[in-house]
Amino acid sequence: MLVTDGWDEATIGLYVVIGGSLTGVAAGILAGAYIARIGRRPALLWLGGLQVLATFGTLPIALGAIWPWLVLLVVALSNAAFAAAFAIIYTISMDLTRPESAGTDFTLFTTITSLLMVISGGSGLALAGTFGFVPVILGAGVLSALGLTVVVWNIGRVLDDDIQNTHHATPSTGSREPRATRQR
Repeated sequence: MLVTDGWDEATIGLYVVIGGSLTGVAAGILAGAYIARIGRRPALLWLGGLQVLATFGTLPIALGAIWPWLVLLVVALSNAAFAAAFAIIYTISMDLTRPESAGTDFTLFTTITSLLMVISGGSGLALAGTFGFVPVILGAGVLSALGLTVVVWNIGRVLDDDIQNTHHATPSTGSREPRATRQR
């Protein structure tokens, strides 16, 4: 969108790579503290909501509002939302791993997430080339909101506050032992 509107590569790099990356790193760190403080389900709802807001936030730029302050704000919000969303996704993915195969399980979850991200990003760009940015952004925003709704309503007991950070069900017995005393 910015190239189409005449922005040079150096300016885009400054805003997207430098500004966006710094915001993303800070948001990832803050999201970890936020998740620990309020719990997984509320964090999933709020951080996922931030992702939906960031998706719709690109709409003014697609409609031609390319003021530098707005571009920086949208890039910062998008990168912050992206990093925060991955913080909660990775937290929940770690909760879902089995102790005897945690590395394999976590790798599977993150690989699926990354694959979906690449497919949807590439598809979005291809669709934007055909239909334009506005319909693609609207579609992505609606899909993000629907996806968040389905996930929040169906995530299951993994997000229950009573097992958050302190207990983990062992796969063989189903008993709940404190993580610190569980056999590895």
